Formats: sequence, structure tokens, C-alpha cells
Amino acid sequence: MNHFDQPDTLKKNFLLFIVYTLGAVFTILISLCFIIPKGNEVLWINGNFSPFQDWFFRLVTTLGEGIAFVPILSVLLFVRFHYAFVLAAVGLLNGLIIPLLKYGLFADMKRPITFLDNSLLHFVDGLNVHTAYSFPSGHTATAFAVAVTLSLCIKNKNWSIVFITLAAMVGYSRMYLLQHYLIDVAAGGCIGTCCSILTYKLLPINNIPWINQRLEIKFQIKNQDIQPSGR
Repeated sequence: MNHFDQPDTLKKNFLLFIVYTLGAVFTILISLCFIIPKGNEVLWINGNFSPFQDWFFRLVTTLGEGIAFVPILSVLLFVRFHYAFVLAAVGLLNGLIIPLLKYGLFADMKRPITFLDNSLLHFVDGLNVHTAYSFPSGHTATAFAVAVTLSLCIKNKNWSIVFITLAAMVGYSRMYLLQHYLIDVAAGGCIGTCCSILTYKLLPINNIPWINQRLEIKFQIKNQDIQPSGR
């Protein structure tokens, strides 16, 4: 039995594992947002900087860009169409909700550099630090949307920890790079997670005949006669 053909009971248990684990994490993070004065978390994270972290978190933060869906979606097409469709739908839903909140309902939310004393901040060379449209963090939402979708597809706790850890690092990078507050990151993670879980459970594609098939690449090697050299 592989990870993609597990009984419904195991699938349900794994889904509950994701819901309870991330539900607890986001509950703690959102609670901290009401305890820690806004901006202090950014000052602490950004204040503990180093050249390695500048390089590392600038690299890690790119995992939260929307383009991240493309290579992962391409790979899933060779695993199972079902999961490729789910990821595509998750990306679409996430891509609709985040702009609606960021540029619509919360368009007046400013980024950390407009609120904090810039003399206390560490700026990464060559990085454009934004000033507007802070809430929620789109990068974090994308990272968690991908991480949770992959976790639900593979249904392996060890790999899920890897995926979710990478998503959490994207969220941390957004604060380190002065792009978002903790509340932005927590909200983004919640949105990405909810988009993934709801799409995985509700997308009506299970009855499509070919949905559990996958792309295959076949290589054909032609035999060639080897002529004697004449020696």
C-alpha cells in the first residue's frame, strides 16, 4: 500500500492531525499578537541578524511567491491528477482571497517600516521593503497552502513536518525582512491552511473517471545492429 491509496480511516485521521496541530499553532500565534505590543516581535526578530540570515531568509522567502505552485503542480501531474487539480484549485482560491483582503478590506494597513523607528532596523542590502498592504501576508498564505496540500496528498507525518517547517520559515522570513507583523503572518498561515483543507475536502472531482491517473513518460530504445569492424 502506498501513501496515495490509504484507507479512508487513515486519511481522516491524518486530516485531523493537520487540523489539530496547525489549529493549536495558529491559536498560540494569534494569542501572542494580543500579548506582545505590535512591532516588538519584528524588532526582536530583525534585531537578531547576521550575514548568513540575510542570505538565507532572502532565499527562503521566495518559496512563498505564487510561482511556487507551478513546479510543484507539474510534478504532481506525474503522481496523480487528483492532487494536481487540488493544488491548482487551492492556488486559485488563495489567489482570490488574499488580494481581496490585502487590497480591499484591509488596504489601509501599513508595513512595519512606517510604524517603527527606522534607526532601530536592519535592512538587507538590495531588498525592496514595502510600506503598504501589510495584512495578511500573501507569501505566508501561499507557503502554507502548498505545504498543507502536499501534506494531505502524501499523508506522511515526517514529510508533513518538513513541509510545514519550510512554510513557517517563510513566515519568519517575512518578519525578519521587515515586510510583515506577526498578525499578518499568522493570518496568512491560517488562510492558506483553510484554503487547502476546504478544497481538499470539498472539491467535487472524485467521480471523474481519469482523476486517479497520471502522466507517464515512456522511453523507447531502438536496437541497432553492430557491424563487425573487419579486424
